[in-house]
Amino acid sequence: MEKENEYKIRKILLTKLFNLGCWGKGHVCERNLAKGFPKHLRGYVLEIAKQLRKDGYLILHPSGHDRQWYLNREKRIEIEQIISEK
Repeated sequence: MEKENEYKIRKILLTKLFNLGCWGKGHVCERNLAKGFPKHLRGYVLEIAKQLRKDGYLILHPSGHDRQWYLNREKRIEIEQIISEK
């Protein structure tokens, strides 16, 4: 995957979670993480989410029915900077 597309997906994914208010209590289930992305990119969304987790931007919480993804509060300033970049 091209770096430019990867960066766009990262930004869109962070923006999606930010706009939904996913900071702990609010979360997105893993099966809904790729909703809203074009079908040909949906396979990459989970890979990029895993990379964002390694980078410390996302937190993964397992639950009884699905894994839950939300933003890391400690990285809020950095996340806001990424989202606001053009």
